[in-house]
Amino acid sequence: MWYYRFFRTITNIHRIIIYLVLTYFQKNLNVTYNKVKVISSEDENIVKQYYFLNDLGSCDCVKISRCDCLILIDNFTLFTFIKFIRCIKRIRVIDINFFAHLGLNMLINIGFFDIATKHQRSSMKKSSLKNYYTLKELLQDTEVFVLGTNATFTKNLKLLNNRPVFICNDAIYKISEIKAEIIVFCFADPLFHFSADKNSINFLNTIKQNEKYIDYLVVPINAIPIIKNMQINTKIIGVNSSNKNQRFLEINKSDLTTKKTHNIMTQFMLPISLSVSKKVFLGSVTVSNNFDKKLWNYDTTLMKNNQKNYAFKYSFFRDRNFKNYYKVHHRFLNKQINESNNLELL
Repeated sequence: MWYYRFFRTITNIHRIIIYLVLTYFQKNLNVTYNKVKVISSEDENIVKQYYFLNDLGSCDCVKISRCDCLILIDNFTLFTFIKFIRCIKRIRVIDINFFAHLGLNMLINIGFFDIATKHQRSSMKKSSLKNYYTLKELLQDTEVFVLGTNATFTKNLKLLNNRPVFICNDAIYKISEIKAEIIVFCFADPLFHFSADKNSINFLNTIKQNEKYIDYLVVPINAIPIIKNMQINTKIIGVNSSNKNQRFLEINKSDLTTKKTHNIMTQFMLPISLSVSKKVFLGSVTVSNNFDKKLWNYDTTLMKNNQKNYAFKYSFFRDRNFKNYYKVHHRFLNKQINESNNLELL
């Protein structure tokens, strides 16, 4: 991955290979599990409390190799993996510090690929496409705003004049004050939004508490089971993303797919807003290619300085080369801006 730290990547190459193998089984075997065996260094009940996992029965089998349960490794070691390698097709590493976002991705994918049936997955995709086309019908002749969360967020809210707006992430903490005809709320971060960290849980609870202000949610398609488990009833547009996409947005009969850019603005907000509206006013984003402290300046009405520093205790942030990340992010962002005839910067 282009934004991993080089040394951390080399020293964790075995984990990356294991992830690729296990993810292949997870996405392609089309097996639905109803029992789970947790291999944990701590109380397994902590793991079982993760959203959809509490709906699975605990497996107390003596011969795990002869069982059909899903095996969750919460504290990864190579020894543990080898110990259960005979059951490799059923192993899922859900260690938050496995490497970068890999353990989190495998955990989030459980609800979509390991628990949901093929019919249920198909239903999620159909519902997402239906909601996308409904939104497009509402906005196709309309000007919309797309706002990030930098220091100009509150200022740009004053320009809305009740027009539809796409917002993201920590804007949820100000959503009750937004005057807009339609609010589309987007979020996708594995650590901040869909992990078992208490901050992520608080974030989703805040969405639940404010769902009456939200008209549409835009999330990764594999995260829909988490949203459903929270009993959030807002219309959901679940988006699949792929590195293979040539365009930033592609639509076929069963999937809404965006180019994987690893950024909420370029992977979700801009591709969708540009495709459904007459014109987009883009604001509260940093378009400079220079990596500097301004990139971390959020609107102070949304969060305090250093409020998210807790994330650096996790591999998710520690393993990143942020200079490379933002260099590529700005390349994608400026490409979208330059190629769009219906976009204007605020």
